[in-house]
This record gives sequence, C-alpha cells and structure tokens, in this order.
Amino acid sequence: KYDLKDKVIFIFGGNLGFAQDIDNLLRLVSSFKNSEKIHFLFIGEGTEYKRIDLWIKENDIGSNLTLLPAVSNKEYQSILQECDVGIISLRKDFKTDNFPNKILNYMEYKLPILASINPGNEIKEFINKHGNGLVSDNGEDEMLLNHAKELLENELRRKEMGEKGYSMLEETFNVKSAANQIVKTKN
Repeated sequence: KYDLKDKVIFIFGGNLGFAQDIDNLLRLVSSFKNSEKIHFLFIGEGTEYKRIDLWIKENDIGSNLTLLPAVSNKEYQSILQECDVGIISLRKDFKTDNFPNKILNYMEYKLPILASINPGNEIKEFINKHGNGLVSDNGEDEMLLNHAKELLENELRRKEMGEKGYSMLEETFNVKSAANQIVKTKN
C-alpha cells in the first residue's frame, strides 16, 4: 500500500504526546532524510499528531516518514509483522521508570528495539541484559543515530536481537511463568 517493500521499516506505535518527546523522534528522522534504505512509520494519536503532520509537510520528509492515525488492534498487529525495528522514545526529564506496553508488542513480532529513554530508566538494564535492542539516554543524539544505523545496516543483528526478545517474552511473560510468580509470592 505504501510502497515500502525494499525498505527497512522503523515503527513507532502508540501515543504521540508529551511523554514520548516527539522532537527526539523527528531529529532521528531528519538524520535519514536522504536515505533510500529506511522508512519511519508513526502510528497513533495524541497531542503531537497534528504537529508531526505539519512538520512532515514543512520539511518535505514524506518519502521517509509515514504518519497514520490510530488503527484497530488487528490492523496494528498485521502492520507489526511487516516492520523491522520498534522504536521507544521517552522524555529525558522524566524522573520515574516507564515501561511502555509497546515493548511487548515489538518482542512478540521479533522486532529489535531502538530506545531513547530518560536516564536511570529500568528499560536500559532490561534491553542490555536481554540483548533485544539498542538503548541510549534521550539527548545522546549521536549514539541514537549510530544505533539506528547499526540496525539499518545489519539484518543479521536485527534478527538475532528480535529472536532474543521473543525468547525472553516466551520464557518470562507466558501464562505458566506468571502463575509460578503468583504462587511464589503467596508462599
């Protein structure tokens, strides 16, 4: 539908609001303005949706970024099957941990995670421990860019990270594992 067959698709799905630091995402997209290999797909709703739409038009970035309104869960799941990398972005001045649910969706579809998060967030340890993506602190634009380039250029690394995330999801978040945690907590 969007002629993205030969591109590496980086998806950001969910809320497009203050907490996600949309400027962080737009700086990343700008860095790849002239790349023919990559495409960013933002799907969702929120306070920043119209601003992103305007930014795309003002910066003539339409060939590298598609912005879609929220879709049904079924459609979102089918879109995830066609993507290559899942993006997480959290505002750098947050003082608390925030573990976006989209991480689990990305892992379910074997997508490596490209994360730019607030310093001290437990997501950094989670991703580094499990090897299911690359993470930097929000504001470390050069590191985020290098991580994106690595995921763009190295298909084998993307697949390995995606598999690690999926395996960890199956081992940790399945029903049996959850039941065992509940039983341990009761005793």
